[in-house]
Amino acid sequence: MRRSACAFFLCALSCGCGRTTLTAARPHAAIDARAIDFGTTAILFPVQRTVLVSDTGRVPLHLTNIAVSGAGFEGPAATLSVDAGGTALLGLTFRPPAAGGFAGSLTFATDDIDQPAFTIALSGVATQSGALTVAPSALDFGRVGEGQTAIRELTLSSAGLADLFLGSFDLAPGTPAAFGYVGSVQAPATLATGSRVMLGVRFSPTPQTPAAAGALRIASSDPIHPQLDVPLSGSINRAPIAVARGSVAGGAPQTGLLNAPVGATVLLDASASTDPDRDLPLTFFWSLAARPVGSNAAIVGASAAQGSLQLDGPGVYSVLLTATDAAGLPSVAPARLDIQASPTQALLVELVWDQVPPDLDLHFLQAGAALQSAGDCYWANPDPSFGPHHGGDKLIGYGPEAVSWKTPTAGSYRIEVVYASAHDAASPATTAQIRVYAQGVLAADLSHAFTRVGEVWTAATVDWPGGHVGAAP
Repeated sequence: MRRSACAFFLCALSCGCGRTTLTAARPHAAIDARAIDFGTTAILFPVQRTVLVSDTGRVPLHLTNIAVSGAGFEGPAATLSVDAGGTALLGLTFRPPAAGGFAGSLTFATDDIDQPAFTIALSGVATQSGALTVAPSALDFGRVGEGQTAIRELTLSSAGLADLFLGSFDLAPGTPAAFGYVGSVQAPATLATGSRVMLGVRFSPTPQTPAAAGALRIASSDPIHPQLDVPLSGSINRAPIAVARGSVAGGAPQTGLLNAPVGATVLLDASASTDPDRDLPLTFFWSLAARPVGSNAAIVGASAAQGSLQLDGPGVYSVLLTATDAAGLPSVAPARLDIQASPTQALLVELVWDQVPPDLDLHFLQAGAALQSAGDCYWANPDPSFGPHHGGDKLIGYGPEAVSWKTPTAGSYRIEVVYASAHDAASPATTAQIRVYAQGVLAADLSHAFTRVGEVWTAATVDWPGGHVGAAP
């Protein structure tokens, strides 16, 4: 059995059996080689045709030496590969250079041994020509502000006896990037005879291109000027540079950050602002971008070179200055001056009450100190050695009595209120209110209803330097 099967296999592979031969797989080109007539078109107006190439074989088909002859005819690349069982297109263009009839041919070779070469006849006719007119003939953007964009329009008109082909809109080599084409018109496009279209061109100058020149290049089927350059020119108006300065009480003007006490008037000064092109005089506008919560501060002289701002509370005030040159161009970005307003006293304790006859006394004590001791800041000891200051006793009325401390010493302190006298009030009842300000910010607002003379209210504790106000022990 083994010897018989082997003999059969060898016979099938050998020519000695006389019946079976092996042939190599090869491509098979299926190409319509009929002549191509491009018909009639205008001078330089492109007409396109394609040749379908199919490979009905079992291996890829290769086209080589692809060439087009004849004036006005354009062909594809010199080689083409087509997958087995696949198709591909050979693109051809007829762009006649002048009026008249034209003839040419497309030739190529294949690796199909049965069809090694193909020749396809080409023909076409050119009649009348299109014509392009452009208005204006040049675009001068003049001076354009820094950070701004100017747009000018070109009118393209088809003025010939045939439709006009617009091939491309490009910037000519060497044209600065400050110029650019804008708009919805895209190329390639056809412009019917007698019609027109608007093209937009922009100019966005930068300080690196103070004066710029270039051209917009338009490719068309106009045989007089198939490549038309429209000159472009423009220059930059450099923006003014705003400088915001502030000073307090005759001090030197400062930029960036200014420290000032609450209640101070800050003098605002824009005189250091400049313009690179000397487009003078400059005009100014001050604005208040931020201010502390509860502040009603406003700039006086907002449209003047010198203005002022009164600081009515602690916190940060952000002032912006915009400078505008004589041509109407504002600064690219406003200048900013931040003002840090600090209270004159780092710590302030205020006592008020709601009845006229009673007399309440405010006491600010060191930790562990007794009332009316050396560690107690009150009306009879207004300036104790540990640092705070008592503003004085208010015998009748609503107060206020206050203890202030410009630079508190680190430690813990106690706030107490003593009901000293009713002064024959019809009713001894009165409600006291304590407000504690730390670095100018309200840290606590406390109240207590007194019912009798001699009563002591331990209102709160204060920890420094944190400024934390806590409940009384």
